[in-house]
Amino acid sequence: MEIIEFKEIPIPLVKKILEEELKKQEKLGIRLDISGLAYRTYEYVEAVSKCNSEGAERAFQKLLSLGIKEITAAILINILPQSVDEVRTLLNFESKTFTTEEIEQMLKILEEECK
Repeated sequence: MEIIEFKEIPIPLVKKILEEELKKQEKLGIRLDISGLAYRTYEYVEAVSKCNSEGAERAFQKLLSLGIKEITAAILINILPQSVDEVRTLLNFESKTFTTEEIEQMLKILEEECK
């Protein structure tokens, strides 16, 4: 196996990718050829995912449009902070300092998309 591409994505999107692969293999009648690590990863993301994949995808794109990095958007979706102070502690990958209004906008996106 080789890594073709590396991209920061939130946990719900990892879950979606793994589910699609499992369904594809099942539909083709292939014995589910998923490694132990991949299966444990699926179990983990299923247990800790706080947002559905569609909402996470929309939130991810909206957060990116605010000018934050992929890793920060993924972290925000994975953790779903509830306050401005919680978001501030998660913005350590950013070189920009965000205003309280911008952070409130991030919280609003998370609340709307990850109910």
